[in-house]
Amino acid sequence: LRCHAAGFSNLEVVAGDAVRLPMPRRFDVCVSNLPYQISSPIIFKLLKRLSEGPPWRASILMVQREFAERLLADPGEQPFSRLALNVRLFARAVRVFDIKPGSFIPVPKVHSTVVRLEPRLPAPEVEFSEWDAMVRVIFSRRRKTLRAQFKKIST
Repeated sequence: LRCHAAGFSNLEVVAGDAVRLPMPRRFDVCVSNLPYQISSPIIFKLLKRLSEGPPWRASILMVQREFAERLLADPGEQPFSRLALNVRLFARAVRVFDIKPGSFIPVPKVHSTVVRLEPRLPAPEVEFSEWDAMVRVIFSRRRKTLRAQFKKIST
């Protein structure tokens, strides 16, 4: 809204529930301070968008530090998850910097981290929804072997 007054004609501000609003057909950059409750849904929405249309250039996201640890986790680390695996396949994720609670007024009880996501180009030739459904099965019972998990599905 202010951007239009400042003379920016190539910037669109959309106000509303980001989880429910459809993604724009095309956009270059997503910049957001994501509340903890919607961090995963928004990142999955960004990743899914990569298999549906032109790739975005970058996403700069401020998230809670604990969430960033899960997002950036390596295989074999405790917080490695479905989210981290999907991000690794479809994008490059980098911790840009950490932000201490004292940087905000009022002071929150959590630390924050800014991360940058950039799509992998060329994009993997996989349909995101199908891939994510398989990964969801794999991570649903972490202690079982893959053979045992898929055996249960096929019966």
